[in-house]
Amino acid sequence: MLPTKITNIVLTVNLLLLFACNTVLQKETVLDEQVSFTKADTVALKVALQQIDTANNEDFAILLNVIRQNVVRIDSIAKWTSTINKELNESLEGGEATFYYISNGLEKIVTQHFGETFQKMTGYYLLNGLLSYVFEKTSQYNRPIYYDSVSMKENNDNQIFDFKKSEIVEQKSYFDKGKLIHKSIKHNGSSPLANSNLFQEQKRILEVYNKFKTMTNKK
Repeated sequence: MLPTKITNIVLTVNLLLLFACNTVLQKETVLDEQVSFTKADTVALKVALQQIDTANNEDFAILLNVIRQNVVRIDSIAKWTSTINKELNESLEGGEATFYYISNGLEKIVTQHFGETFQKMTGYYLLNGLLSYVFEKTSQYNRPIYYDSVSMKENNDNQIFDFKKSEIVEQKSYFDKGKLIHKSIKHNGSSPLANSNLFQEQKRILEVYNKFKTMTNKK
């Protein structure tokens, strides 16, 4: 039976109940990962910053460093003036967007999306009111989250759902004055640059980001 539409926390509880009689430890592993994704300042974002890209051009490298320092500043904020949570209804498993404010200014948006076959966490960082840095981490599951030993046998398969076997993709995008100036993708340990399609990526990211920005005006 497919999971019903629920928030991240309820998803975790329901999955624990659903698989309480199942001794497959891998299913408990993904639950821990999902809980960690709901935290304000995730380890994934901070690790990404430690591995931030460099550039051959000195001025360009300085600009990237300004972006990096701004992200470090934002992630070092211990007390926010306010945070607002919005439920996302883009999949059966649900999701959440959290908006972080200092005084009246939006500093950061963190979103989590959950699906039967994936989970995705994205952090949007602002500098002087404009989008500056975006970190995306997608975990594509080896099998759907409900795929147990029974499903495996019914489908003549040789695998069950195992979060540790997920395919991980991390994307880092750097913006200056609303323009995407640099992007890198880390896929299975490699970090190829992907500057040839910056315009298409800029359009994709800004469309999603602007949609979240409009949510800040809704109660």
